[in-house]
Amino acid sequence: MIGFIIIGIVAVLGIAAIIKALLPSYVNPLKADPNITHVIVKNGVNLKDISYGVEKGRKFGTDDLKAGTVLVNGQRRLICHMSFINQGTGTQENFSFSNKMKIGRTEETNLKAPKLVLENDKLVSKEHCLIYLQGNQVWISDMHSHNHTYLNGNQLTAPAQLNDGDVLTVGYTKLRIRFKVQ
Repeated sequence: MIGFIIIGIVAVLGIAAIIKALLPSYVNPLKADPNITHVIVKNGVNLKDISYGVEKGRKFGTDDLKAGTVLVNGQRRLICHMSFINQGTGTQENFSFSNKMKIGRTEETNLKAPKLVLENDKLVSKEHCLIYLQGNQVWISDMHSHNHTYLNGNQLTAPAQLNDGDVLTVGYTKLRIRFKVQ
């Protein structure tokens, strides 16, 4: 009986060795390069402890633009750092996004994208306009708002490319836009 158990264990170890030899070798980037400080994760794998989690697509670290960042299973995404300077009040709000962001009057409960909320401007629609990255360019489109979106004084009738320093008008609010894509 003990002989069968030993034979079974040897067989399992042999099969495991064959499978390991056939699979491509995996190198943990955190152990391979000491300059890598954190990892942006795709498909929910935390490479610090090789565990799977519910944080699908989230990053494990603090600053995804910091030197030493690696993206596992894909390319690094461009990040847009955007500042909105209210021309009437002089206040500034800053956002960073890798895909899109919205401007509107109300806060969303299900935030799939950052949103600049202009709750005191009653001419701003709940979902007024969308700003998004396409390649390394930043674009804006009106989201069928009641009072339209204006870029440098011209009403948006189609998506338009944004330039650093443009003035966006939504409702009564005029916003100077400053941004950098990295």
